Amino acid sequence: MHEVLSEALRVAPGLAEATLDEVRIGMRPATPDNLPLLGALPGLSNTFIAAGHGAYGLQLGPYSGALVADMIRCITPPLDLSPYAPERFVSTG
Repeated sequence: MHEVLSEALRVAPGLAEATLDEVRIGMRPATPDNLPLLGALPGLSNTFIAAGHGAYGLQLGPYSGALVADMIRCITPPLDLSPYAPERFVSTG
């Protein structure tokens, strides 16, 4: 916070007399390829994930969750989820 406020005052010194009422943060985890992780986690039985949406989590999260819930119930998703498979980051060597 100190760094952020210091920079804000550097570029807008008129804010020096302002009052800070609230600070909020939020994490929006993203994958290196910017595609979410959807499906079973390799090496962990009965463990599934729907994460890594980055800034699109609020929009895509509910649908992704529904797709993964279907996978858990052994219902084939209506689209190919292989581009989002968690194992794409598993090292083979």
